[in-house]
Amino acid sequence: MPKMFSATLRALWLAPLCTLIASPSAHAEPVAEPVILFNTLPIKAAAFEGFLPVMQANAAASRQEAGKQSFDVFQPENGATNLYLLEHWHNQAALACTWPSPA
Repeated sequence: MPKMFSATLRALWLAPLCTLIASPSAHAEPVAEPVILFNTLPIKAAAFEGFLPVMQANAAASRQEAGKQSFDVFQPENGATNLYLLEHWHNQAALACTWPSPA
């Protein structure tokens, strides 16, 4: 699993939970620009060891989804029990196919 190693990446992790970076709104019309999602998962220390392989397997499976360019899981070097997820989609339409709007 990648470890945090640069000031640039550390700055990204200050972003709020599930920040939609590349699209102006989650409800915007599909656009051709890529969509990047950043998620922070705070995990209780007692559950971290068991949850980590589950999240790694989920990320590996998610990389196979149509329209997904990448899905990376990062763990802090300082031993904190947070995971940071960075997902890169081809466009808003690709993301919408995975997360359909509620009826």
